[in-house]
Amino acid sequence: MGESPDEKKREKDEQCNIDTFGLKGLYEMHDDYINEIVEKTIAYSPSVKQALVDAFQDQAYSPQQVDDFVWGKYLNAAQYEKRPLSKLTRDILEQLGILPNSDFQ
Repeated sequence: MGESPDEKKREKDEQCNIDTFGLKGLYEMHDDYINEIVEKTIAYSPSVKQALVDAFQDQAYSPQQVDDFVWGKYLNAAQYEKRPLSKLTRDILEQLGILPNSDFQ
């Protein structure tokens, strides 16, 4: 089954961004950061997440705030400029299935 025109356009746009901004080279410079995120995804199982949510509940933190502690805030496109590497973080978490694909949120 082939890709839809929207999927092809999105992939073309993504590749254009990767080429225009030299993202591949920039991402390669941050291997240690990427490895840290991958290690967190392995450790941050659903049971660990629930344990953290339960532990922070007494402090009145929401599950989203607990995720923010683990992954960092500003993972939406409108907020990328607020924290270095937030776009990279979002991209990796999407590829690993931790966060849903943003479709250029």
